Formats: sequence, structure tokens, C-alpha cells
Amino acid sequence: MRKLKAITIVETLIYLVLFGVIFIAIIEFFITMRDNNKSAIEKVNLEKVTIFLTNHLSDSFKNSLSIDELNSDFEINSGNIRVIKTGKYIEYSLVNDVLTFSDNGTNKVILDPDYKVTRFYLERILNDKNILQGIRMELTVTSIKNSKNTKTIQTSYILK
Repeated sequence: MRKLKAITIVETLIYLVLFGVIFIAIIEFFITMRDNNKSAIEKVNLEKVTIFLTNHLSDSFKNSLSIDELNSDFEINSGNIRVIKTGKYIEYSLVNDVLTFSDNGTNKVILDPDYKVTRFYLERILNDKNILQGIRMELTVTSIKNSKNTKTIQTSYILK
């Protein structure tokens, strides 16, 4: 009579435990990769939003005649700026974390609804004759989905 070689119950349990540990490690790896990918996408989108806002503001200051000091609010966290162009004005204002763009009184929200502006700080830049020549701006944009995802930009715009 020949002795049969087979896998015992103990060996089967060891194989199942090893397979389970490897399977759990693989699942954990994929979950971590997915979370990291989401975080990276959020950061890229925030960067796109800040670039868009910076370009929008920059375009508004091109070919501008002056800054309307009477209708602008400086040195507060929810500033307001009115730029005078030939035959019209352009205005940016921050109300309830929403940055609004006004083109001759026609208001438009220019920010993606997944983001909010928490700071729109404007500071005067004066020339040697104490005349307003430009502004220094600090803008803070925050993701609504993840409040830790925040970007602050500082820039200046000078009238020519």
C-alpha cells in the first residue's frame, strides 16, 4: 500500500493566512494610491484656479487709465478695486468668500464653485508725488471640499 501525499488542514490554513495578508497589503496600497491621487488632483486644480484669477486680474490692469480710489477699499481682508478703462470701469469685490467681477455694472462670479476666496487684501502703491500708481495684492483661495488645501498669492499691478 502506498502512502498518499496531500495537503493537510494546517498547511491549507497557513496558505490562506499568507494569501490574506498579501491581499490586504495590496488593497491598502491601492487605497493609499487613490487618496494620494485625489490630493494631487485637488492641488493641481487649486493651482489652475489661482493662475486663472491672476491672469484675469492682470488682463484687467492692461491698458487701464487709473484706479478709482473713491470706489475702492484698501487695507482690509475683503477688498474692492475699481479700475478705470476707456469708456468703462472694471471692478473686483469680495463678498461672503465669493470674488465678483463687474464689467460696467454687469456682475459675474469668476471663481469655480468648489473654491472660495478667503482674503482679497489690497494695498496702495504710490509714486514719488503721492499719486496712486498701482496696487499690491494678496489673494487666498481655499478649496471648499478640503479646507487644508489653500493657496495664497501675492502680486503687484502697476499702471503705465
